Amino acid sequence: MSKRRRGAKRPPAAPTKPPSVTIPPEAVLAESGLLRAMLARFGVPARDRDDVLQERLIGAVVAVREGRYRPESGLHPRRVLQRWLIGIAVHLARKKLTTRR
Repeated sequence: MSKRRRGAKRPPAAPTKPPSVTIPPEAVLAESGLLRAMLARFGVPARDRDDVLQERLIGAVVAVREGRYRPESGLHPRRVLQRWLIGIAVHLARKKLTTRR
């Protein structure tokens, strides 16, 4: 006598990603002041801020062009962009600070 199988009969469906969104590079560049302030807040030295800021802005524009910017709906588009860029700045600031120690 075989035991009855419990649980799901098929694997769970993969979560759906929001579609990629194209935004003009000017929208990303308009948030450079916010990024500069976040880099200062997270302790990136003043002598490195301009270089780090340039790297992140170029990286963000490239990510948008490659379709890696996928904002979730529900918030104002500018606010979503700001949150995405802040996440990039936080990630990079942590990376820069850990490599300097």
